[in-house]
Amino acid sequence: MPRLRSGSLRQRIEVQSASEAQDSLGSVDYTWSTDATRWCSIQQLSADERKAHDQLEGSNTVKIVMRFYDGLTISNRLKYGTRIFGIVSLQNEWERDHVTSVIAVEEQ
Repeated sequence: MPRLRSGSLRQRIEVQSASEAQDSLGSVDYTWSTDATRWCSIQQLSADERKAHDQLEGSNTVKIVMRFYDGLTISNRLKYGTRIFGIVSLQNEWERDHVTSVIAVEEQ
């Protein structure tokens, strides 16, 4: 089994979860709060730009690797500085509860 070296975890991310609040008119608002702060590595997987409705749109897909975090689900999001990533998939590497790999797309 390959080892996860602590020196490769150079970025600090926030694991955030949403909570719902209903305003006086009955519409639902979501607020995000930080559940945990984790060391990780962020690797660019792909970037794509396309023109839609006369505007340039882009998507940025990354792989985020961190020590195993049991509470992480695809309903969470990850925050790195001012960048926000929506989780697409999670993998418990080697099924050993040591490393979590996340495929995420940056929200625009």
